[in-house]
Amino acid sequence: MTTATGDDLRLSPLDAMHRAAGAKMAPFGGWDMPLEYSGAVAEHQACRDDAAAFDVSHLGTVALPAGDDTVELVRSTLTNDITRIAPGRAQYTHLLDEHGGVVDDIIIWWLPSGEMHIMPNASNTSRVIEVIGGIDITESRAVIAVQGPAAKDRLSARWP
Repeated sequence: MTTATGDDLRLSPLDAMHRAAGAKMAPFGGWDMPLEYSGAVAEHQACRDDAAAFDVSHLGTVALPAGDDTVELVRSTLTNDITRIAPGRAQYTHLLDEHGGVVDDIIIWWLPSGEMHIMPNASNTSRVIEVIGGIDITESRAVIAVQGPAAKDRLSARWP
């Protein structure tokens, strides 16, 4: 990811693809992100009736190393029990501070390697690191969210 000249906005690793596809770009939380391609109403309807993909690379990602200590640390700081899932799965939950207050709603991926990736809201990445530790790897990846009733079918057609 790079910084846009003049505006000091961060760019998604998919920025060139968005621009080549004719995306209308707009600043969002310090990032220059695609706002729409064919129009908000048409894209909303596509998501409701079929499937739509969204670049959510602006969301943070914090990596935690594999190990029993990490599992216990994560288990003690979330509202859900991470051990109810297994490596290779993800869980939506809330990260709590030392007083039991909600730091952020997050998605946590327990990778097959045992490493865990926490995805907070973009503005809370540093706060998540303050609470649970880890390394900010946001700059090293792109993230696409696929939503809508046909999302699973659309993805399974490409990755059987």
